[in-house]
Amino acid sequence: MTKDDKDLLRKPVHVAILRPSFIQKLEDTGRLPTRALAVPTPSKQPLPDGVAPKPVPVEPSYRAVARRGAKARKETMLRTRLRVIHDSAPALPADKKPPCSACETSACCVAFMVNITADEYESGLYGDYAVKLTHQDSKNLRMGTLLALATLHMPMVHGVQEGEPQYYLEGPVGQVCPMLQEDGQCGIYEKRPLTCRMYSCVDDARITQEMRDGTVDIETAIMAWLGISAE
Repeated sequence: MTKDDKDLLRKPVHVAILRPSFIQKLEDTGRLPTRALAVPTPSKQPLPDGVAPKPVPVEPSYRAVARRGAKARKETMLRTRLRVIHDSAPALPADKKPPCSACETSACCVAFMVNITADEYESGLYGDYAVKLTHQDSKNLRMGTLLALATLHMPMVHGVQEGEPQYYLEGPVGQVCPMLQEDGQCGIYEKRPLTCRMYSCVDDARITQEMRDGTVDIETAIMAWLGISAE
């Protein structure tokens, strides 16, 4: 033993080290509980007689969160790409600029349902107004008023090929473009679909000046142009 070790042993011990703890006092006096401090695990309850119920599969919450996150990331990426595509759409030539300011009825928005691309549909940019028309949906359509209205608003409603669905903006039945406001202005002009950016009613025989002026019923005029009876 070195001199330093001997000096260390000569130093006084702190009183707190020598003082017994409360637990030690209880144990010394026999008052320390012997039962387990944790709540015991309940015993397995027997199932009632009969067929045992099938367990309900519960998806771990982290999977649901991950799936929602993946969907949100996909929509964000699509919206970013769409913004680039929309902004790069070529401007209409001067002689093709639609006379929107002189149109009293927003004729093209009333006459046609807006076709959108698959990316625009998947982006979630247009919410529940974006609808998908499949080959089976096309087959389910029958003759009558529905067919007339479908042909009027969606020329591609029939003959949709398997694996090549069509996408549209659609509101309640009989309503014009769901994005058209009461004042006749587009409610999503800055993020309007590519179809709207590229279309012009100039030289479109289906849109007449009478339709723009509101002197004729737009739906009746379009149906007459398509050779469909309004009855």
